[in-house]
Amino acid sequence: MEIASAINGILERLHKKENELTEKISSDSEERTRLNNIIKDLKKKVDTLNSIIKNSEAELASLKKTIHETEDGYNKITEAGKTLMAIVSQNLPKLQKIDTKAEDKIEVPCLERT
Repeated sequence: MEIASAINGILERLHKKENELTEKISSDSEERTRLNNIIKDLKKKVDTLNSIIKNSEAELASLKKTIHETEDGYNKITEAGKTLMAIVSQNLPKLQKIDTKAEDKIEVPCLERT
């Protein structure tokens, strides 16, 4: 009987270990599923962020191009204004002489009411 009792004790311990391992496997499988879901969600977030970054970079490039073109246009307008002012400054004395001569030649009749 001692042998049967010893074998019975060993079998009980083996069944206990079997149940513990079954519970551990189940628990670990649930944790794995939970972590895989987290990874899946994180991958979606990373993909979304990559798309947002790509769109933002394209928008930034377009904005930089617009800024550059606007600055070039502004510089051209400024240079044209400077050129025009230089031409006017050079010709201003000539224009003033023309205006003065024209005023001297124009006779304005006196209009009196009678």
